[in-house]
Amino acid sequence: MKWRAKYFDNSSDSGPSRVEVIEADDQDQATERAKERMGSAMKVDVEPVDSN
Repeated sequence: MKWRAKYFDNSSDSGPSRVEVIEADDQDQATERAKERMGSAMKVDVEPVDSN
């Protein structure tokens, strides 16, 4: 399944500083992979990619 990870440089950002698509079996696995790739980002949100 594909997941969209939105990375934010600080909590007051209105939009993400970068976005990437992650392949993972479930949201927990996608979140762990996104956290590993955060770099200097302060926050990451993970959501499913719409398959339509």
